[in-house]
Amino acid sequence: MKSFRRTIGVLASVAAATIACSAIAAAAPALPDQSSLPPQPGIDPVFNDPGCVPSPAHPNPVVYFHGTGTQSNEFADSARFLRDQGFCLWTRHYGTDSDTIRNNVPGHNGLGPVDDAADELAAFVDEVLATTGAGQVDLVGYSLGGTLTKVYIQGRDGAGKVGRSISFGATYRGTDLVGVTHVAGSALNANRGSAEYLIGASTFDQFEGSEFIARVNDLPDTTPGIIYTAFYTPSETVATPYTTSMLQPVDGTSVANVDMEAACGRTFTHRDLPRSPETPHLVYWGLTRAAENTAATRQDCGS
Repeated sequence: MKSFRRTIGVLASVAAATIACSAIAAAAPALPDQSSLPPQPGIDPVFNDPGCVPSPAHPNPVVYFHGTGTQSNEFADSARFLRDQGFCLWTRHYGTDSDTIRNNVPGHNGLGPVDDAADELAAFVDEVLATTGAGQVDLVGYSLGGTLTKVYIQGRDGAGKVGRSISFGATYRGTDLVGVTHVAGSALNANRGSAEYLIGASTFDQFEGSEFIARVNDLPDTTPGIIYTAFYTPSETVATPYTTSMLQPVDGTSVANVDMEAACGRTFTHRDLPRSPETPHLVYWGLTRAAENTAATRQDCGS
């Protein structure tokens, strides 16, 4: 029991500071919902506006998937930048009713089983398409949200509904949390119920070697016809090793695996990815790049 408690203490600290992205800003005050979709309090009104008319150059709704223990407002600055460029933005706080202590903390979402999150987001994409009348969406996902772009496309029959997919620090092949899961795995699995109640089922689902990650690994990374952009940072301490955030192309796909540090000339932590000043510009690049252009430059970072 003492070993389990020590393990939980270490993992909770790491998870809270990393995969759960602790130090989340206080939840935004409830804002008036502007969508015909089921309302969710606290989502910035730049999202889910049924009155938004996209420019002819950018007809696809852009749907954001947040990460573990975070919220969609992390991408509000990117969304406002894109709105000014003629895009319409949509999002949902998924996984808000999981049985975990952290789910009671405002702004901590995405903590339930990842399969449930995938089903919830698949239904949301269908609602966005029905509301907008669009034929496809473009996806932007951070951390677990990035992994969910693959799960939606490959595991929820979403391929025909997606034009572009962009991810930041995704855990496509799981994470070892800089080796913590190798040390703590047996103790955690022996006390799975208590540990899930503390840090959330989605955290466990993303561990390297989990049953969920094994199923994700059995899926092809990419689908022909979709333009993929996967951003990663070598300074990762959450989605580790950082190669977990990279995608393997198949014939007929355009895949850009982009080292943000090399492209933008500075270091990025996992926590930086959704909120850095470079992110809006990189999302825009991913949404507009030509299929043959797979190398982002300093200019694409907004510099």
